[in-house]
Amino acid sequence: MHFLSMLLTKNKSRARFKSAIAQLGKIDILVNNAGITRDQLVMRMKRADWDSVLNTNLTSAYLCIQQAIGSMLKQRWGGSST
Repeated sequence: MHFLSMLLTKNKSRARFKSAIAQLGKIDILVNNAGITRDQLVMRMKRADWDSVLNTNLTSAYLCIQQAIGSMLKQRWGGSST
């Protein structure tokens, strides 16, 4: 059993997953476990904080799922947990 940890941006996601599959042969399970908070009233929240929360909590999970699903479909097995 191998575990990889990555927080991805759009530019890095494809390369990181290709490298992981090359090293491990396949991806069986994807766990999306990244999350941050910038608690603030909406009227006081800075746009940069809003973008940071969405990019970490939602976009990074989307990018990981998008890259892992191809491998899982080819092997006809796999799962994701968020």
